[in-house]
Amino acid sequence: MFGFLYAPAPSCGSSAKSLYQSIFCGLSCQLSADYSPAARFLVNRDSTFLALAGSALADIDTPMLERTCCNPLAKRKPVSCHAPSLSYAAAVTVSGLAAKLDDNTQDERGWRKQLPRLASSTLAPARDKAIGVLNSAQFPTMELIDHLGQQESIEQGKAGFMAASEPTAQAYGRIFSHLAEIHLRPLAKLPLFRLGSSLGRLIYWKDALDDWQDDQRRGRFNPLNHQSPDELPDLVRAEFDQLQTATAEIPWRRHSGLIGSVIGHTVHHHQEMLGGPGIGGGKKKKKDHSWLDCWGCDCCCCDCGSCSTGADASGGCCSGCDCCPCDCCSCS
Repeated sequence: MFGFLYAPAPSCGSSAKSLYQSIFCGLSCQLSADYSPAARFLVNRDSTFLALAGSALADIDTPMLERTCCNPLAKRKPVSCHAPSLSYAAAVTVSGLAAKLDDNTQDERGWRKQLPRLASSTLAPARDKAIGVLNSAQFPTMELIDHLGQQESIEQGKAGFMAASEPTAQAYGRIFSHLAEIHLRPLAKLPLFRLGSSLGRLIYWKDALDDWQDDQRRGRFNPLNHQSPDELPDLVRAEFDQLQTATAEIPWRRHSGLIGSVIGHTVHHHQEMLGGPGIGGGKKKKKDHSWLDCWGCDCCCCDCGSCSTGADASGGCCSGCDCCPCDCCSCS
């Protein structure tokens, strides 16, 4: 889980903005406390969303502590300290990085193979601790590891889009659906699985689109080589629909608006996937807009950017968003 999801659409001064940042910082602090100060830099938007989803399902509202985050000299601010959600998200983050390094070790050659192998060895103590945390939460860790281990054999069979993305979809589905067991919300388990499954497929396909050119040059597997790229946009659209439908069906106890904003903003920013791979299949450079990149964007004239002042009568963007000095306005 390393950054497919976006932060919610900016809305400066809103309580949602503060809540999202408090969970982001809370996860950073949890990674530092559980695994090492260096682990705090593994915090990312995907794991933050997992922690947010857990907080939204919990019996109690998200508890806060006044503390600093990355900068000990900064002014104290409210930071989430909801241990069950943060501990689970932190363990998933470390385990996910370990799985990614292992996958890179298998896929790469030469020095490209040695770097992830060395990093994996360095991460081993934290990985073992994270697996212990997941096991204590009754997560089916070994079953999931075995399932992910099927990826190589699936790829050897020249799989298409759905088959190749199945292990990732299952992994994300189980990661999110386990929140229902942690927080004793059985009715949420199925839609949480569908939410996670769609995220998993979309993340896998996004990586395939971004890496297609490199994969062709290095002779690595990519489903775009085994199924017509023209078939991918319809599959992406179906997963976008399921992602939003599942999110709406989950019986959140709180924060449903914030969660819906994360999903809506993510779908908006990944619309290029509906066009399939670009010419040459190479990566497209993109700017990453989030509240974490821009603070104090008070002049923006539309409510889909950074403040609600000056929106048109429909509540959407006004005619221009040129006054904003930063680059986080989503309607620019």
